Amino acid sequence: MSSSTRARARRALRFFRNSSVGRPRYRFAGYRPRVSTDITPEQLSLAGFKRRVADFFTDERYSFVKVLPSGIQGGAIVISERDELGLQLRKLVAKFGNSRIDDEDLRSEIGWLSMLKGAPHIVQIVTAKNIRPHSQNTQIRRRPILVTEYVPNGTLGDMMKRVEESNKDAAVPNRILWFIFLCLTRSIIALAYPLGNFGVGFNEDVPIEDEFIPAGTEPINLVHGDLHLNNVVIGELDPRHNEHWLCPIIKAAKKLTLTHPRLGNKTGIAENIFSVGRVMQELADRLASAPPLEAELRDLINRCVKMNLMTRPPLEGLEEALEEGVESSALDYQQKRSPAAFNESTIALERWVKEFIFDAKSESTGRRLSI
Repeated sequence: MSSSTRARARRALRFFRNSSVGRPRYRFAGYRPRVSTDITPEQLSLAGFKRRVADFFTDERYSFVKVLPSGIQGGAIVISERDELGLQLRKLVAKFGNSRIDDEDLRSEIGWLSMLKGAPHIVQIVTAKNIRPHSQNTQIRRRPILVTEYVPNGTLGDMMKRVEESNKDAAVPNRILWFIFLCLTRSIIALAYPLGNFGVGFNEDVPIEDEFIPAGTEPINLVHGDLHLNNVVIGELDPRHNEHWLCPIIKAAKKLTLTHPRLGNKTGIAENIFSVGRVMQELADRLASAPPLEAELRDLINRCVKMNLMTRPPLEGLEEALEEGVESSALDYQQKRSPAAFNESTIALERWVKEFIFDAKSESTGRRLSI
């Protein structure tokens, strides 16, 4: 082999040794690609506005508590409201958009929630504010802030995660499913028959009353456009209420939209029933080794998710079936003496609710999970 041929071979060998084929894309010892930690202008703007919101709610009446995880369309913080003596009255959530486009969606949400004031199964609006992004710059347009009640016990998604992580046979008990199903149905009754008017304003002293279907009233096409496990939150027990004494009240949260009346005013109801059915399917999912799902409950869930919306149960019929299911399931399990019946006893369900809802802690912070 000539010297020139050997030289070309050595150059080729060095090339392949230094090439990126099958190797990291850096050539020199000690070099690593730089991972950028720069904050984008949008992130910087959001972070600044979040601080502005926290500052706005920091005075003799309010104080900042913590930041909640940000979503695609905005962020939120928890604030504490105090009385004249400085004692905490309640916690609230202040919600804001990521951008001016999100602000318009938030204004719509404020309008819809003003219609739903007084509905216990919808997260309640407390007030709405318009604040300047920069306190010193009065030329910048104000941005909306939505203030709602604080619901302390996390979401149905949080609950299901804890159930799935506990053991392979764990499942949501049938009687708890009946209660949750009825709560979700109450929330979509509120969407179909709201007591207020869009954007007219709201009175914080409006009494909280159970949702109902008024006789002779046409429903509207208000749809919860994003109903899923993580958009449904868990409240507190109410010993005085026959639907919330054993299972905490369940509330629909977040996005609301108005549909186009493709099939008259029943379109929104049918879409909401389908969404409720999908949530219930996820809650009722269980392994064969877990306690069985009641046949009546399974059939009612399956009817709600029929693809033909005209074959789904009417809202009135669904409410009636669930009220009967809540009452009859309690009586049925009292009359049975099987191990499965013991798992559905009031004592067993009180323990279940305590373990999977009230005693749940965030692993990272040690604090109760919340929204």
